[in-house]
Amino acid sequence: IMTDGKPYDYPSTDGDCPSIEEVSRKTSEYVENKKLHVMLVVVGEDVDNNKYYCNSKNYSDLNEKRWVIFKGEIEATKIPPHWHAWLHKSIDKPPLNYTHTYSWQKNHEQNKTGTEDAYYPDSYPLSKSYNEDTIKSDYESWSP
Repeated sequence: IMTDGKPYDYPSTDGDCPSIEEVSRKTSEYVENKKLHVMLVVVGEDVDNNKYYCNSKNYSDLNEKRWVIFKGEIEATKIPPHWHAWLHKSIDKPPLNYTHTYSWQKNHEQNKTGTEDAYYPDSYPLSKSYNEDTIKSDYESWSP
């Protein structure tokens, strides 16, 4: 715990490190005495119902903090690229009504590595369409 920019000096009864109970009690007292408050501004929500927050309504302020509260499992790859850009201050305005600009753009999907929906090429044994006989018959050795 820091108080006024300096580490808090926890008094100890035996001259050694303070007990966890003592540290916990002092920390609670400090928080209550300082009445710490965080301004919370709900900015928006993506298609997966992840909610995005900011501690300021001035989105061009470089000192503002931005964060996301995930719906369900906490998985960073659930964040769509346009919201990722906003979180990392690459863009100032939050992408509230985002639509794809180009016809070739696809909807965002989280990384499926390690799940049953993970991609494997047809030649890989874990592929759903893997057939050892087909792979061997498709192979042609190169001859110069």
